[in-house]
Amino acid sequence: MSTQKQRDSDRNNSKDDVDVHAAIRTFVDTTSFELAAGDLKGLESAKPSLPVGTPISISWLPNGNHDARIATARALTDSGLVAVPHIAARRISSSVELDRLLARLADEAGVHRGFLVAGDMGNAQGTFSSSRQLLETGLFQRRGFKRIGIAGYPEGHPRIESELLQTELYSKLVTIRNAGMESEIVMQFCFEAAPIRQWLGALRQDFPSVPVRIGLAGPATIRTLIRFAKICGLGASARTIFSHGASIARLLNEAGPDPIIRDLMSDPDLHGSQTMLHLFPFGGLGRTSRWVAAVRSGNFSLSGSEIGFRVG
Repeated sequence: MSTQKQRDSDRNNSKDDVDVHAAIRTFVDTTSFELAAGDLKGLESAKPSLPVGTPISISWLPNGNHDARIATARALTDSGLVAVPHIAARRISSSVELDRLLARLADEAGVHRGFLVAGDMGNAQGTFSSSRQLLETGLFQRRGFKRIGIAGYPEGHPRIESELLQTELYSKLVTIRNAGMESEIVMQFCFEAAPIRQWLGALRQDFPSVPVRIGLAGPATIRTLIRFAKICGLGASARTIFSHGASIARLLNEAGPDPIIRDLMSDPDLHGSQTMLHLFPFGGLGRTSRWVAAVRSGNFSLSGSEIGFRVG
């Protein structure tokens, strides 16, 4: 290559890197996280790295109780954060229990957002077997909830057929809209960008403006990631962990989910305010929030190999 052509190529590559660098910063700017009910120690560790207004989902643990969920939501609200408690349909005994829980969340913790899941159990212990049935009670809007989150599965669900998954997702989006509330989709986490792109592209054909949070695993050890991938029944992308063992382990151990983020943000079609990031902090909320804070501030550099980026 001639010297002039090399200079032109270097300038183009530099511009591309600047654009991707800016896109990554914008993408992580409104990152949401998860916190286990009762994990107030984890919250204290993370608070210095969490901007006011950061959404924090409160996961529904099988051995948890409503008092712990409400106390955690109250702690988040008092810290200037936005509590988004999970509501597990199959673990709610009746509409009476649901109404009492929503009333307490609203009145005692200032909650106005929720994230609905079916609940990880084969049989319902009460009235509800799906998150759609929770919506159909009308109790969320009656208790002043403004936004409802629902799950998206880029690689499918281990126990639900893909066609049914899509039908239920679309039905819930319409139900939320007709109830006068806002909707938001949070994806189950993946380890590759391809299934995310494909799933999001299909969704945008029918729902071009619904906010979507792309779910990724935050910084964690490779052993932890493999364990959660198995628990969640992830699909083909989980094999990335095994097939690229050493390099993926190093990247996720030392930096976080940067290869996937860079891959996604190299695609201009994924830029925009309706596509955001949600991190599952398997390595701890404090560690994950500090990693995001560094990226948000621009304290990272793109590697010459075009795989991920280096924080710090």
